[in-house]
Parts: sequence; structure tokens; C-alpha cells
Amino acid sequence: MRSQLPIVQYDFKTLPPRAGWIVHCKVPRARAGDFLEKLHVATHENKGACFYYPDIKANKNICRFEWSRPWNGDRFGVRVGLLVTLNEAPIEEIEAYISLSKKIELNEDTVLEIDEGVKLKIKKEINKIIMEASSIKTKKKKRNGMSFSTSRCLVKLDSMNAYRLREVK
Repeated sequence: MRSQLPIVQYDFKTLPPRAGWIVHCKVPRARAGDFLEKLHVATHENKGACFYYPDIKANKNICRFEWSRPWNGDRFGVRVGLLVTLNEAPIEEIEAYISLSKKIELNEDTVLEIDEGVKLKIKKEINKIIMEASSIKTKKKKRNGMSFSTSRCLVKLDSMNAYRLREVK
């Protein structure tokens, strides 16, 4: 059982100590909601948690998706995460990171001693999750005996920043 440690609260300026790298992707702004929802689902499938850090002044939101992997006898030993910055632009870069639970609990920002094989396995896992979340899947519809594909997009309705989902042919 873990010892009782002080709770550290993070915001978008003070994130957990981590070793990170950039994953490049191309997600149009209109598909950002679907993309983030898929990352949210993947995170919960991995028994993780999602955190959101809105920055009203900068007109952005940092979305953090994090889950654990066993390492060194601790089933929560490695923390795996993604940081997505959402603003008016398309999502083109995601920070992926690895951290050790022990380093986070002690708030130590030191070099991580993780085997390169473990890092490679986690990088492949993260790349797969991002690729699946960013894939555009269309569904076939039949209308009057004809098949065609549709996809969904968000359409801005009014100056109140209200959006609704609309199917596009």
C-alpha cells in the first residue's frame, strides 16, 4: 500500500516531471472534438484519467491524458501521457511523455531511469492510440438503394459560439 503523500495540484504551467517528445499529426480544427473524445475513451480503456487546463486569456485549453503501466514491481510504476494544446488552429503537435510515479509523488524533476525497450514499447503504444484517434472513419448510408459515405463536422450556428453536429456528404 502506498504511503500518504501530500497532494500536488498541477495547472498548465506546472505539469508533472516527465521525459517527453513531440508526435506530429494533422487534425483539422473541425475534427478536434472527435479526436479528443477518442483520446478520452482510449485513456479510460487504459484505466487512466483526463485533465483539462483552460487558459481563458490565451484562448487555449491544454488537455492531458494519462494512464499507468507496470514497472519495477509497481503496477502503477510508469505514467504515460499526452498533452494536447487546443486553440483555434488545427492540432499538429502532441507532446507525449513518460514519467515515473515515484518521481511524481516526490516531485523530483530528474532523469528517468527507464529501460530503452520499455520506452520503445510505450512510444509504439502512444503512436497507435494517436493514429486510431486521428483516423477519419466514414459510415456507409443507403438512401434510395444508393450507397454513399458521410462524415461529421461541427457547424457554427451563431455569435454565441453554439455548435451543432451536421453530417456532410
